[in-house]
Amino acid sequence: MQEFIKKVLTVALILFLLWLGVKIYHLTIHAMRSAGFQEAPAATAPSTQETPGLPPDLKQSLEEAKKQGADGLRAWLAQHAWEVQDPTLAEIEMDYVVLVGPSDPDEAKRVLERIGKRIQPDSPVYKRYEALCRAYFPEKLKEKGK
Repeated sequence: MQEFIKKVLTVALILFLLWLGVKIYHLTIHAMRSAGFQEAPAATAPSTQETPGLPPDLKQSLEEAKKQGADGLRAWLAQHAWEVQDPTLAEIEMDYVVLVGPSDPDEAKRVLERIGKRIQPDSPVYKRYEALCRAYFPEKLKEKGK
């Protein structure tokens, strides 16, 4: 009988710990959202086809570079950035920020700072820029709130 009680208590303890872990996870997510933290949003990007500034002959090479990840997009930007105009250039650079950010957040911040010097609040990609800034520069949000 004691063996049965030990097993029941062990299962109950495991279930309690799982429930507690889920509760803590949900509370953490809620606290982060209420504090203004957002993950770097890739889905908020307008399509390159909808934004002017990209010569039609570069669309295919851009798509191929995106498939290669951050390194491919970095190489593409180094070669073709001078041919692309804002807001499309800023959009492509933000795609690069999303790709490089997890492995090199300092590089992502440098690119965001460069973008911020060029684009204006009325730019069609400004909302995405702000969302990325919230993800990479949370300290600036705290300064603005003071």
